[in-house]
Amino acid sequence: MEKLEYIEKYKINELLPLDEFMKESKRLAAKYNRHQFVFLLLGILSLIVTGVFFLILYVKYGGKSVSGGDTKNALLYLVCFAAFGGGAILLLICYFVSRANERKEKNNSPVIRKIKALGSEIFYNRIIELQPSLKGLEIIAVTDDYRCRYNPDFLAELRSLQINPKLIRGGHIVFSYKGLKYAFTIEYVHERVVTIHSKNHTTYIYYHTFVDALMQPKAITNNHGIFYLSTKKFQGGQFKKFESESVEFNNKYKVSYIADETEVFDLFNPVVLDKFISNNFPNLRSMFINNSGILVYNSAEVERNSDLKLNTIYGFEVTDKDIDIELNDMIGRFEKNLSRIKLKLACLLPFINSRSRENK
Repeated sequence: MEKLEYIEKYKINELLPLDEFMKESKRLAAKYNRHQFVFLLLGILSLIVTGVFFLILYVKYGGKSVSGGDTKNALLYLVCFAAFGGGAILLLICYFVSRANERKEKNNSPVIRKIKALGSEIFYNRIIELQPSLKGLEIIAVTDDYRCRYNPDFLAELRSLQINPKLIRGGHIVFSYKGLKYAFTIEYVHERVVTIHSKNHTTYIYYHTFVDALMQPKAITNNHGIFYLSTKKFQGGQFKKFESESVEFNNKYKVSYIADETEVFDLFNPVVLDKFISNNFPNLRSMFINNSGILVYNSAEVERNSDLKLNTIYGFEVTDKDIDIELNDMIGRFEKNLSRIKLKLACLLPFINSRSRENK
């Protein structure tokens, strides 16, 4: 069994009835495993016997006319073949039904309902509670409902970043930090397959692309322009290029805008420029700011079966694995999501803090 580092690190056993669950798991194993073993063993033996009778029928009577005493023997072999074949199918069906019943009873047991009722917000906030660098951040909700957005113009912003909203089907985290609400989203976008041919076989490597974004809809007040910061290129069309007084900033970032020149200099003021020059933001791909909010966006391609699995990034999922190992995996993903949030907050806060000082 793998080391349960996250269970121990965040003392998850204080929140969840893990001992109770393990007792329940042992009870269910004792109830179902013996039956499943018998069904599977007898089913495999029946398949073997079925194969033997098939070979006998094929060797002795295949393509030949049957008459006299051979007819009786052939019918006997045929009946045995059908009986053992049908028995094998029935036993294997019983095996899979037993597996399904065990999973169903496990997922609907009182102890599992207790764990599900706590919700993933509990796990996130436990991680935050024990990490000083996350002080002041509180998870409000973790949901997979894409329609639940704080920013009504989010779809338009996705399109402006050349992300097709129809492809987005993940969940997001709503949290508060220093009096403001934020929404963090991590979404699966598409799959790329690399084929490697060799002498003996062909290997397929699957890569999944994910996008993640942090959004704050109300921090930049009295803003009437549209601003796009990118590490790659300027925007075309109606956008104008912004050249700051800092050569170092201009070399690292490309800023495009549709606004008065005074507005862009007001937003990208010396305090903001200094923060972006003095800090390294490896997780930043682009930022989008308009009158409905500010959004930090990034995309990354990872090999399939890495830590980014949408079915367990959000919420609680029970599998056939022991609950402590499943929780350990899930808390690890939560910890990685919080590290992504911290990096994106570092990009947003220079703008927010600078504007807050001006408003004072």
